[in-house]
Amino acid sequence: MGQSGIAPEVVSEVAKNQYLAITRNAGLSDDLALETYEENKESADKLTDFVLANDLKKGDIAKRLKALSPSQTPHSSVTKAAINGDAKDVAGVAGQRLKSFIERVERLEEEKAAQAEDIKEVYAEAKGVGFDTKTIRTLVKLRKMDAEKRREADEILDLYKSAIGMF
Repeated sequence: MGQSGIAPEVVSEVAKNQYLAITRNAGLSDDLALETYEENKESADKLTDFVLANDLKKGDIAKRLKALSPSQTPHSSVTKAAINGDAKDVAGVAGQRLKSFIERVERLEEEKAAQAEDIKEVYAEAKGVGFDTKTIRTLVKLRKMDAEKRREADEILDLYKSAIGMF
């Protein structure tokens, strides 16, 4: 038994299964994944830990796995580069800070998409009870405007209407 009270072979099997699940999700065949795992067990375990700790997306995992493909390059140096590819400072760019900004923007984009879906549902509900959604959208737009800007826009619209004979 190891320090955690779990037999080392069980820990090893769990690690291998995690690695296989990650590689399968990224599109690597099980045969190729097993081959790379057995040839490079320590690096594969580090990659698995890295992926789990950083909640990497499918595309990121696939990029890192390309480095583990036995048909492309020797494993040890490429695998280490793939594992150590975490955000870092490069040419004066603070990688971790940049990654943090990008992740924040991604979360906000997801929230924005959810809010857009909610707004769409409200318009559909209003339409369902007989309101004209185009007019509602116009009213929402007008309410956002500053009172002076709204008055100015109305005056210009009235001027243009009279200029083309709509009054």
